[in-house]
Amino acid sequence: MEAVFGAISRASGKRVAVALSGGVDSTVVALLLKERGCNVVGVYMRNWDERNETGYCRADEEWTRVQSVCKRLRIDCVQVNFIKQYWNKVFTPLLDGYATGKTPNPDVLCNQEIKFSALLDHCKQHLDAELLATGHYAQLRVNPAGSGKELQLCRAVDSSRDQTYFLSAVQQAALQCAAFPLGGFMKADVFRMARDGGFADIAALRESRGLCFIGKRKFTQFLSEYIEDQPGPIMMGGKVVGQHSGLHTKTVGQAVHFKWQSTLPKPKQPRRFYVWRRDSETNALHVVLDGNDTALWSRGVVTHRPHWISGQAPDGLSSCSGLAGIVMDASTGSCKYPRNVALTLDRDGDGGLLVTCDKPLPAASPGQYAVFYDGDVCMGSAEIKEFIAIELPDLAA
Repeated sequence: MEAVFGAISRASGKRVAVALSGGVDSTVVALLLKERGCNVVGVYMRNWDERNETGYCRADEEWTRVQSVCKRLRIDCVQVNFIKQYWNKVFTPLLDGYATGKTPNPDVLCNQEIKFSALLDHCKQHLDAELLATGHYAQLRVNPAGSGKELQLCRAVDSSRDQTYFLSAVQQAALQCAAFPLGGFMKADVFRMARDGGFADIAALRESRGLCFIGKRKFTQFLSEYIEDQPGPIMMGGKVVGQHSGLHTKTVGQAVHFKWQSTLPKPKQPRRFYVWRRDSETNALHVVLDGNDTALWSRGVVTHRPHWISGQAPDGLSSCSGLAGIVMDASTGSCKYPRNVALTLDRDGDGGLLVTCDKPLPAASPGQYAVFYDGDVCMGSAEIKEFIAIELPDLAA
């Protein structure tokens, strides 16, 4: 059981800031650290200014819950404003990505640029905190082959909740000041600890998924408030078969519905169309008819320059396992997780990586991340530049 409390033992005797959202995971983190005698302060981040929105934002409701949790735990709590930083470091790149045919991952950027950068710095400088603890499902271990100080980012015990994918771009220096107390627990244990600790009301809350600034709207509706719709042709086999409202509303691998506008015979129902390419230069959305079409399957990806958590590329950069990009549904903002497969890594001429899979994978959209593992150790990640299709349709057919 001691291994389960590794993150808590690191925090023993230290002043620890806990990033609180008002949900069950961060509440249990604060509860565990408080019960074990840590000097805990709760911190709530406000990353979005709902006054700029016509839709619902749950920030005020969350802050009320955070204050209630901290009052019951008898710990101090503060609210910090990172609206400007979030806009510049996360939201603007997200809009730029969608406007240029990518499907960005704001969760990776938020962890890299906000939680484990701006928030961590604030907690150290203004709250005298030595560690920042969060409700992420991940584990930190000392690298047995390292200098004795280097930390490895490892998968959580609860594989269905593992969040190392979203932490894969965090710097080693930031991990040195981080703690993930839930990494050794199953989600069911977290619910039980919340109820046993007097937080049954928090445990009963419906878990929030997706992006906080979207509220109850559809993701495409939200994006259209910031990215002007630019209708263009839907192409299949080199022929125009319909019209789309904007490339930012669709992502690779997504099923699409549209009014058939071609003189070609319309395929009989219930066959569906799927996006395999978004061409930002021609504003064309290319589709195929079958979800099993080889154009929707990848034998690898080409990435931008990778980030290695240890600070350097692993020895003999070659074989590992990995997740070749989470597929985000452009209509809902929800994520669909890819399979974990064996990968072969080679450097390309631009400082990026050529990643080859040992078996076909659903094609990942540019802007997502390929994340690399050695067993349960997350080695790092790289943003996907393009995927390598098994076989491409003839655009001029």
